[in-house]
Amino acid sequence: MPALHSARLSRLLCPVLLALLLKCRAAFGQPTKNEVGPMDDWENAITTAFAGSTVALRPGVYTGSCNIKISQDVRVVGLGGLAATTIDCQGSQRHVRVTGGANVTMEGISFVGGVSEDDGGCALVVEKSQLHVRLSRFVGCASSSAGGAIQTEGSRLELDEVHFSRCESAAGGGCLSTVNSTVTILSCSFIDCHSAGAGGGIFSERSQVQAEGVRMLNNTADESG
Repeated sequence: MPALHSARLSRLLCPVLLALLLKCRAAFGQPTKNEVGPMDDWENAITTAFAGSTVALRPGVYTGSCNIKISQDVRVVGLGGLAATTIDCQGSQRHVRVTGGANVTMEGISFVGGVSEDDGGCALVVEKSQLHVRLSRFVGCASSSAGGAIQTEGSRLELDEVHFSRCESAAGGGCLSTVNSTVTILSCSFIDCHSAGAGGGIFSERSQVQAEGVRMLNNTADESG
């Protein structure tokens, strides 16, 4: 009888406890910040981050397979700033692909060692999504297609105090290629970049581009621009 009573009590209490758990989860929400370091599974932390949360990267050099896909609204921040926080793909893959209508912010990060052998944007590709990059830099990014560092299509891109150097592409835009997109560029620099196509620094097609305080220096293209 005591065992039967205990089982019956458990069946009664379980739905109540589950309801309380769901109410607490709804009230307090998911974790809004996840802090990781170079030795942690940082790539998984970004791809599995809850929508609306922040992934904070401690100072250091982050290496791995890269080619991270982000399809949820998330903010990725280098805690030490671009001088202290680096994502280095070591010539293996691109850094990040933003897709699925996501709204993503990346801040305080140096992107180096990215390579794209199949299409453009060796550091960042933005597909029908929104990306805001600020206080960051792209160094030595190389693409076999358009957009040495960043390629956008049908998207919204904001660059704020972002610096590009020694980036190159096999097609248009040594640093940036944008198609059917809206782009805002504020206080950025494009230095020593090259395109085998048009636009040593930037290539734009059917896009709205607003630029202010932009520095262009020693960029070259085999075609025009």
